[in-house]
Amino acid sequence: MSDPRPSPAPGDAHAMVWDLLRGPWQFAAALALAQLGCFELLATGPLPVASLASQCGADPDLLERLLRCAASIGLLIQPTPRSYALTRAGRMLIPGVPGSMHGAVLATGEPAAWQALTGLADTARTGEPAFTAQQEYVFHGYLAAHPASIPAFRDFEASRLAGIAGEIARLDFTGSTVVADIGGVDATILAAVLAAHPDLHGISFNRDLGRARDHLTRAALTGRAELVAGDFLDGPLPPASTYLLASVLNGHDDAGARVILGNIRAAAASGPRLILADILLPGQPTPHIGYDLDVQMMALGTSQERTRDTYLALLRDAGFHSTEVIGTPYGLSIIDAQPTTAAAWPA
Repeated sequence: MSDPRPSPAPGDAHAMVWDLLRGPWQFAAALALAQLGCFELLATGPLPVASLASQCGADPDLLERLLRCAASIGLLIQPTPRSYALTRAGRMLIPGVPGSMHGAVLATGEPAAWQALTGLADTARTGEPAFTAQQEYVFHGYLAAHPASIPAFRDFEASRLAGIAGEIARLDFTGSTVVADIGGVDATILAAVLAAHPDLHGISFNRDLGRARDHLTRAALTGRAELVAGDFLDGPLPPASTYLLASVLNGHDDAGARVILGNIRAAAASGPRLILADILLPGQPTPHIGYDLDVQMMALGTSQERTRDTYLALLRDAGFHSTEVIGTPYGLSIIDAQPTTAAAWPA
């Protein structure tokens, strides 16, 4: 099959490779500013370099070199000489604001995760994730042994779902009474659904419920939401009429995904509705965040992204079929699914 993209002119091809090389340098500048706390310090308005350097404990001249780079890629602006302010994109890197990507930057720049990306050639040769080979831990074992790293990775997971919560909340939940959020990092999607549909009761099911409890408390939804501790691989899962699975199946191989889907079928008294949010890779490589995340997952050993056809085939193998697939601006797709046949449903 021919490449649908036009071949670039020689000068453009050269520029494309330079853009490839510049990516890590630009990210490194943004990472350093996040680690220094600069985005948080700039949250209230512009600051001179000298003041910013004093507050974050950096050399003014060296700090400005980082600030200039961040300004060149649109994270900052320079309202006056040697003074910097956040752009709309830069404000996305303030920690703690809704939809913040601050944790995503810190997690991507976590030294062990960053180093793993340099070992992809060995992973391709041996099949062993670079992270495991370098750290002698599987990824989740590393986090358990380094708890200080956990918040950044949890924030990364949550940031991927913040935008899509409103999209799911706008779905029609007619016929549903209980919505169970399986494996949701901080109940962001569940809270949005409950706020939009006052007749629904919610369940947040996860091993660690601290963030979900905090989020539901802030949203004044604890009276309509139950917190249930458990592991979706081991079960049992709480019964519900609708199950939310957001960025869960992509973290497991096909065998693990079938176990999760089987546990859902076993938990429900009748055929449940599934609402899934995952990346569905296009059938042919085109610019898409999923291909980039798939490479990171390859390095970390945290499973993989799937093409649309592969994903829907996985659902069919587990006894579900998609009734609708909705694309979103956030790189994730919403997959609405039902059991394949009533006859296949366990008695």
